[in-house]
Amino acid sequence: MEFTIITFLVIISAMYHGHVRSENVIPEGVILTQPHVVFWEGQDMSSIPCRFKGSPSVLSWMKGESVNTAEELLTFSNGVKGGLGIDEGILDLTDDYTLVFKSVELGTAGKYICRVVNTEGILIHNNTIVIVHEFQMQTTPTLTVWKGETASLPCGLPYTPYRAQWVNKSSEEVVASYTDGIFSSPSDEERGLSMEEDFSLTIREVNVLDQSTLKCEIFTHDSRSWENFTELTVNAYGDGPSFDDCMGLGYCRKEVNVREFRLTCIVRGVKPDVTMALAVAGNSKLRLLPASYKRREDGTNDQILYANVSIDLDRNSETFTCTADGEALHGIASATITVEVMSGKLPTAILIVVIIMSIAIVAGLVFCLVFKRKCFHKTYGDGQDTEQGQATKNGEKLSLSNQNEQGRPSGTEELSDDLDSAVKKQDAYDEFLEDRNKESEQTPLMHQTEVQKTEVTEDISGSKESKDKEYNYKGRNEQNQT
Repeated sequence: MEFTIITFLVIISAMYHGHVRSENVIPEGVILTQPHVVFWEGQDMSSIPCRFKGSPSVLSWMKGESVNTAEELLTFSNGVKGGLGIDEGILDLTDDYTLVFKSVELGTAGKYICRVVNTEGILIHNNTIVIVHEFQMQTTPTLTVWKGETASLPCGLPYTPYRAQWVNKSSEEVVASYTDGIFSSPSDEERGLSMEEDFSLTIREVNVLDQSTLKCEIFTHDSRSWENFTELTVNAYGDGPSFDDCMGLGYCRKEVNVREFRLTCIVRGVKPDVTMALAVAGNSKLRLLPASYKRREDGTNDQILYANVSIDLDRNSETFTCTADGEALHGIASATITVEVMSGKLPTAILIVVIIMSIAIVAGLVFCLVFKRKCFHKTYGDGQDTEQGQATKNGEKLSLSNQNEQGRPSGTEELSDDLDSAVKKQDAYDEFLEDRNKESEQTPLMHQTEVQKTEVTEDISGSKESKDKEYNYKGRNEQNQT
């Protein structure tokens, strides 16, 4: 039969863009099939069409090189589907006689023949070559990002699967998934984990603790699956190096009283590790100790380098340089410290404290000299002839002690070294005794109590310094009524 090229193109277009009944466009005695189709291993519900005019009395789908030798997979007769493919559940037939592969395997590849016997008994047939590619997942075996960046882990697929998911290999936690058209993130959304439309995994503001091996898994309707892995490495930029005595600064000075001591150089919060070294400008001895590592809560490390130092006797100071090299520091970085040996003299910090204390003591002495009455105070009696102030007998020293039982007023304190002050105090005491004697003579009714003045030792040097004057008063008043 003859028909134009335009008619053929219209038929092919109808086959690809909708389920058009065969008899609407196909001439009599013609079967149209696709010459070639390409499937992927694991592809679900893949199909090849068979178009013709009218309703067949018998339709068969066969696989083989020719009608005579091909194996019959599926038949349709009098409205009933049957055959090996139907029995095993791997094939199906649509209302427009399209052959459906429920799940494609590598063995699906081959030549498929659509054979039709119409109502007039005319036998017609055509074939389609099916090509099946092995399933491929385009993932990245390793991916390295830096803390704070966005990580994108690809999982390229040749077709849309029934189900796909990203799983943390170590914990088996499903962090993001897709099932039959619906995307979800079972993991905490605040972590910024999501699966994109191309089935890649996105991790926003990644941190070191996100480092892991992640698995992309694909599932078909018949539960076949494929998987591939991406090892995610997260690095972090750190700070340093710096000497422990420099409080994070790149340079400082240190004073020591000994020639043998230990230096500590630190690099903080790095990943991966960096290479550290310590050098001395002079000929002093430097012995490096094994480096140590301290793990931080955020997954980064502090690297610590120790060194025992011995400064030469002919040097009073030495300069040391700590260097660190690595990606986590954007290359090479260094820190310097100058150590000064304070042999025979106080360190600056102690010297400053001594100076401050000395200034405070001198200021206190000046204050006392200017306001000496407040610094040196002596308590005298009121001069009255009472029980608290009478003299003792038999040459005993008088005392103004306030420690006796009757509460006698007393006082023994240091006097000022000033000569004039001492003389005035002595004169005042003499006047006090003279007044008492006069009062005793004018009182006939009272027994006079013998009052004896004890020694008053006074040593006045030529430099106008007076020694302590000690006055002891002891007395007992006995008052008798006559």
